[in-house]
Amino acid sequence: MDKINLKNNLKVLLKKQEIQEKEYFIPYHWTIDKSSKIGRIYFGYIKNCINLIKNLDKNIKILDAGCGDGRFLKELRDNNFNQVYGIDYSERAINFAKILTSHTNLKVCDIKNLPYNDNFFDVIFLIEVIEHIDPDEVNKIIKELDRVLKNSGKIIITVPSKNVSVQKKHFQHFSLSGLRGLLEPYFCIENYFGYNKNNFILDLIDRILNNKCFSLKFIFHWYNKKIWPKFFSLCEVNKGKQIIVSCKKNE
Repeated sequence: MDKINLKNNLKVLLKKQEIQEKEYFIPYHWTIDKSSKIGRIYFGYIKNCINLIKNLDKNIKILDAGCGDGRFLKELRDNNFNQVYGIDYSERAINFAKILTSHTNLKVCDIKNLPYNDNFFDVIFLIEVIEHIDPDEVNKIIKELDRVLKNSGKIIITVPSKNVSVQKKHFQHFSLSGLRGLLEPYFCIENYFGYNKNNFILDLIDRILNNKCFSLKFIFHWYNKKIWPKFFSLCEVNKGKQIIVSCKKNE
């Protein structure tokens, strides 16, 4: 029975990875328009993640675990962080990252077996990654990240909230308490907040300003750049479509 379950779990994992791999037919993160709805969400949470480390020394070692096509690495370099590393299981995604960022600190590898020494990184980012991992494997990943993070280091994690339906390429979405339960053996959550407020009125505004019948692009771009980021991007942790947490290692 165990062998049957293992085989079935492997099929599910490969199917979900196949969905994600198809998205990397192109380096799709690099095609996102910052003034679009997707752009305001994607670049908004990038900005909020980087804000959590903006006062740290620019020469710290940073790992983007699950870096995909490397778009976040570019934002880190644009914010003058000099030592940035990226890993991903997708060779295609890493190849895009190498071309588009000109970084050399990029590797294709299993996040459960990182090719770095103990206590190597000052900061690790895990952005929209855990939901892609088989729940039975998440603890191994958290343990491995704990190994390569310095005792004084930080790990910053973003995940989809249980407020939104689980996508086909995801295994699960999270509540703060569920995320804390996964992290507590190794990390203590210092800071947390909700992101991308889950609200019917806000969703209705999006549909009105950008629909198939007509498009109010000027107003929509202004709303995306000026209004939504200021008033609706950050929210209480239980009201967001995503959760962002900043953690330190347990002593």
